[in-house]
Amino acid sequence: RGYGTAVTAPCIFSAGDHLGMAQIVSRIGLELDGQTGSSLDAAKDAWLNAAEWQGVRRLIEDTFVERDWFQLYVAQTLAVNGVLLDFVYRHADAAWGAAAIPVAMLTEFMADWRAEESKWSDHVVKTVAAESDANKALISGWAKTWIDRAEEAAGPLAAALLGDASAAKAAADTARARARSLGLTL
Repeated sequence: RGYGTAVTAPCIFSAGDHLGMAQIVSRIGLELDGQTGSSLDAAKDAWLNAAEWQGVRRLIEDTFVERDWFQLYVAQTLAVNGVLLDFVYRHADAAWGAAAIPVAMLTEFMADWRAEESKWSDHVVKTVAAESDANKALISGWAKTWIDRAEEAAGPLAAALLGDASAAKAAADTARARARSLGLTL
């Protein structure tokens, strides 16, 4: 729902990257379960029913219905990508135990992707926030709200996977520092 190719084209590329990441994760699951699909069924059941996933699920579902395209942009780039992806691909390795190194190798694209994506997404946020004090205040409020929500959503998942929520807080603190580096006040 963005306006102009300068906004919509990079967002479409980002959406394509997210689809590719989902396909990589699905392929890993299929390899682990001998191509039966049982891992995908278990993942779907966890997404729909496991208590530790419900905060993340609600956060993602709320982004589906956000009508303001730039608030959604801020939510996606600073909170979902900035907190949830950082948590999953940088802080949750311990949850894999002995498989941590192979999983890290298989998901290297996802861990590295964020640095590439942020080259354009951060610039957009920084430029719009610098446009006026009103923009800066509005975007700062959105960033705070969505980053806080992402931290809250990731907390139960971090506790279930790692035994405490500190990794979710670390990922959110990194996202907050990044937001501040873009000129936002949190």
